[in-house]
Amino acid sequence: MKTMTKIKLAMIAIILLLISACGNNEVDLSKSCIKGRIPDNMIYKAIYDECYQDALWIEVLSDASLGKNVKIFTPSPTGNPSSPIEYTNVIEVPLPDIFRNNAQIDTLFGKEVYFQYRIASNEEKNSIRNSSCNEIYDTYKVPFLVIAYFSFNECPKSEQ
Repeated sequence: MKTMTKIKLAMIAIILLLISACGNNEVDLSKSCIKGRIPDNMIYKAIYDECYQDALWIEVLSDASLGKNVKIFTPSPTGNPSSPIEYTNVIEVPLPDIFRNNAQIDTLFGKEVYFQYRIASNEEKNSIRNSSCNEIYDTYKVPFLVIAYFSFNECPKSEQ
């Protein structure tokens, strides 16, 4: 009887481990550090303020396959076509609380950043993104990531 209980407990433990591994959104620490830059302008935030209030775009400099090139066309008051606003290889990340709460977003323009990331869950996206902006998100298709480790100075050291 005790053996059967031990076997059942072992099976339950294995099943729980498998379930937790499948739903794990932890950062893959084998990923290399990504170098990026916060764009010199945040015109996208001004144009689509309600869509990006709690998010930030970062231009990825060290991995050309990670982000998406975006052109935003704006109307010209003279009727002549205006040059599009271009962002190269951008990703979208949740705006860190320290900048959101202290309105320090303008101090970030043009800063280089180093980070490791993970793919955002749907719940994380939905908690940041405004559902009335789905057409904008679908138009630009900027990858939404969560920064796991971050530094302005150098590649962050992973906690071991």
